[in-house]
Amino acid sequence: MKRVKKLLSLVLAMMLVLAMGSTVMASGPNEEEPVPTNGSIKIENAIPGQSYSIYRVFDLSYSEENKAYSYTVNNDWLGFVTGEGAAYVTVETIGTNNYVTWKADKNTDKDAADFAKLALAYAKGNMISAVGTETADGEGETTTVEFTGLGLGYYLVDSSTGALCSLNTATPDATIQEKNEKTTVEKEVEEPTASVGDELHYTVKINVKSGSEKYILHDKMSEGLTFNADSLKVTLLDPNVTDLTAGAPVDADKYTLLTETDDDDTFDVVFNEAYCETLAPNSTLVITYTAEINEGALIEDKVNNTVRLDFGENNRTEDKTVETKLFDLGIQKVDGRDNKGLAGAVFTLSKELSLADGSDTAEKVGVTFAYNDESKCYAATGTGAASEINVESDGSLKLKGLGAGTYYLHEVKAPDGYNALKEDIKIVINENGNVTVVSKKLDENGVEMDEVETVTTVTVQNMTGAELPSTGGIGTTIFYVLGGILVVGAGIMLVVKKRMSSEK
Repeated sequence: MKRVKKLLSLVLAMMLVLAMGSTVMASGPNEEEPVPTNGSIKIENAIPGQSYSIYRVFDLSYSEENKAYSYTVNNDWLGFVTGEGAAYVTVETIGTNNYVTWKADKNTDKDAADFAKLALAYAKGNMISAVGTETADGEGETTTVEFTGLGLGYYLVDSSTGALCSLNTATPDATIQEKNEKTTVEKEVEEPTASVGDELHYTVKINVKSGSEKYILHDKMSEGLTFNADSLKVTLLDPNVTDLTAGAPVDADKYTLLTETDDDDTFDVVFNEAYCETLAPNSTLVITYTAEINEGALIEDKVNNTVRLDFGENNRTEDKTVETKLFDLGIQKVDGRDNKGLAGAVFTLSKELSLADGSDTAEKVGVTFAYNDESKCYAATGTGAASEINVESDGSLKLKGLGAGTYYLHEVKAPDGYNALKEDIKIVINENGNVTVVSKKLDENGVEMDEVETVTTVTVQNMTGAELPSTGGIGTTIFYVLGGILVVGAGIMLVVKKRMSSEK
């Protein structure tokens, strides 16, 4: 923008130097060369896809008798130079002509830029038609646009990127450099995976370029997200500053947050035009906000957030989309002897949080679930008091809507006839959705260490104990019976032995 302003100032200053009188006059071309009657404007480094329009503000006439040029106001612009433009130029009417003089105290970059902006606003507000409009063709980053056969005069050149510049074609040909670049937008999410009920943190960066104009940020969230409008904040980073925490807060009166839009956007942020004009090229507008994952995310096990930026005249950046994934967790309860599925077990699931300051033990929070009869699964609904979750009749259990992290499966109740688990089962889901089970084992030196196993389904074994002997059981009766038989046998043997002795 500064370079454009300098160009404006230079051109208008040239007009002033050429004037040297009450009317805008300049020495003519070389007397040996023919007086030009037509001119051209070439725009180099034009951006493909952008449109360029030119407006003829002042006419240029040539006097052969005096070998000099004189500038007069185009009739369409008389209202401007006698109205808002009167702060920059003086109009003197002589006969049917309105001659223009640039005011000597208006000779700064800002004056030239302000005059050009006011002139363009006047043209659009009063339906003044452009002398010509061309769209830059080409597939590269830049191209060339040229207007030919123009009447000599002073022109405004407007770009659909939002910037404008002015130039004098009395040479008669003029070449200007497009100093603008396309504004771009970036989007990030802190959480590549998350659970239902989790809060996601989004950051959008608008990379400001020359000619900032009419910034409207469009944001569309998938049905699995609930936008927190109170969380939205805007900050401005100076050029070449990349630390997002170093931005200066942008007052809420500089933009409007719309949560009810004409399209299917979740919300729009409309920046004030006057504020956009104050933005320095290569500065960065940073917009941050949050959204909560709701149960709608379970349909596709992911949520998307897409942004685009409208700027200038009918310009739009490419859509930028970020995604957060949710994962399923399968559990199978089995008999530890034959791996047969067991019904009747009840569990709870908790999630490990980041370590608290100064703590060696990770904090945990319970995961809440709601059962879905149709899909036969438990869908996560958030965190808090852990929900009890029951295995199916075949011992299977499916959990949905979980993000990456470390979880602990606790057995609240074992199947009837089986011993409950002594310890919770540690389960880790990584950011790709892969599941590992972590257990403890002793190495060859007797030192406890983690044993990690990658699984597709977490298998939970329960063991049953052997039946213990009873005091009223056959275990004692058999001894009494055998003892009685031995006593009777001994008596019989004694009687027989006595009879044999008597007979002798």
